[in-house]
Amino acid sequence: MLRAGWERTSLREVAEEAGVAKGLVVYHFGSKEGLFVSMQALVFEELAQHIAATVERVGPSKRTALWALGELVHTTLETQRSVLPLVLELWAIAARDPDARRLAVEGRQWLRGLLLDSLRRVIGDDVARMELSPETMADLLMAVLTGMLVALELDGDEARIERSIAELEAKAGALLTPRRAKRAKKKTKKKPTQRRSR
Repeated sequence: MLRAGWERTSLREVAEEAGVAKGLVVYHFGSKEGLFVSMQALVFEELAQHIAATVERVGPSKRTALWALGELVHTTLETQRSVLPLVLELWAIAARDPDARRLAVEGRQWLRGLLLDSLRRVIGDDVARMELSPETMADLLMAVLTGMLVALELDGDEARIERSIAELEAKAGALLTPRRAKRAKKKTKKKPTQRRSR
């Protein structure tokens, strides 16, 4: 699919390369767009399972959250960079084709939900004391990772983008540090003032 480009590759060619009947691909995925979204989902589902198994073993913590962030960033860059031209083509198709748009939107919503579940899992009980809500963190992570992929494809200064990624990972600890619990002020009862007798 990547070699000839999105538009010039037929679903029949995809099926032939996979060694299956075209009808089987259509039955399970519906379209090229559906197949691609499902392939993308598989990558992130496997990552989420890996993170969940690690949290089960070591427990949620800031350290676990930072490790999971590193796994997310590196998995995204390693697996998505090679297919970014297809992602960009899919976005262009989605801008004019309602079915492709629906699939792209559903895929991103699914990914956001998976990311949100993973964030809650790695943060654990401290989730309510974070500076940013998990929903905001999920939205920002998706935006940053998408932007970095596009920048790596179009910018040309790969070393600068990679330095930015390293700095993001280094500074993420501040956002993943729970706020300290506020101490309740003890209310002291004022002692009644005694009237002086004259």
